[in-house]
Amino acid sequence: MTKYVRNEIKDEYGLLTLQDDILGIMVDIDVFCRKYKIDYCLMAGSALGARRHKGFIPWDDDIDIYMSEKDYLRFREKFESNGNKNKYYLQEWGSTDYKNKHMITMAKIRKNGTILDEKAYKGWKMHKGVFVDIFILHNCASIIYNQKLQCLWSKAVVLKGLEIRGYDPKGIKDKLMLTASKMVPSKWILNHGLSSSYKYQDLETDYFHGFIDTRKFSHALFPKEVIFPTQYVDFETVKLKVPANNDEYLRIQFGDDYMIPPPPEKRSVNKHSCGWAHISTLHTKDFSDESKLI
Repeated sequence: MTKYVRNEIKDEYGLLTLQDDILGIMVDIDVFCRKYKIDYCLMAGSALGARRHKGFIPWDDDIDIYMSEKDYLRFREKFESNGNKNKYYLQEWGSTDYKNKHMITMAKIRKNGTILDEKAYKGWKMHKGVFVDIFILHNCASIIYNQKLQCLWSKAVVLKGLEIRGYDPKGIKDKLMLTASKMVPSKWILNHGLSSSYKYQDLETDYFHGFIDTRKFSHALFPKEVIFPTQYVDFETVKLKVPANNDEYLRIQFGDDYMIPPPPEKRSVNKHSCGWAHISTLHTKDFSDESKLI
């Protein structure tokens, strides 16, 4: 019996219990954000699931949300002072302080007392609890040259993260880029790459970008009126926020045929959850490898 996922949904992919746990985290995030007037919206497959399935994409095993730079900083501040740290852990990836700015590539709210064992982090000393991903919506330049520059720097940051995680390159271009990446220190790429992403943080711009989570330029550049004001929609048995014009957001992100599910052979099942379980205490409190996360 699930608490948040609709009971009539068939457990075709063996994910309903995990999805229910993840959605419980998201419900708590929504309550926390409403309390402290922090805005967010579902993104990527989660926004698509809300539109196409009124909840999870059946084979999806995570929830992704966007926050603006300023909303995330407020979220971080309020979580540090008032968050339920007995229940949750805020994990920041690519955390760096540079030119008087605190910057990250992404964050996760992880649930204590759980383990979701991802293949990419086998043997890593880090919190591995079930999670909700938080990606940052960055103010984007208006001039296309500067937009492309922000995209290029974002790709460099993501590539460094892939290299650290032992990414297996798929072709000659990937191999060349990874070889070049190994020659550049992580901190240098983080400082300069994130500085480019955050460059327009304090300026009024017409666009947001999500180049760090979606590296293809045309799929990650969003007019601000497409995102805000966010709106609540049905998601399983609860209501969560999606972009103001979710259809236009999804068209930009996925293309015109986003409402057509992929054939079974192209569905990414167990993308994150190669193994997961509830446990009474964390296996380790040594999270020293988190400093390497990008």
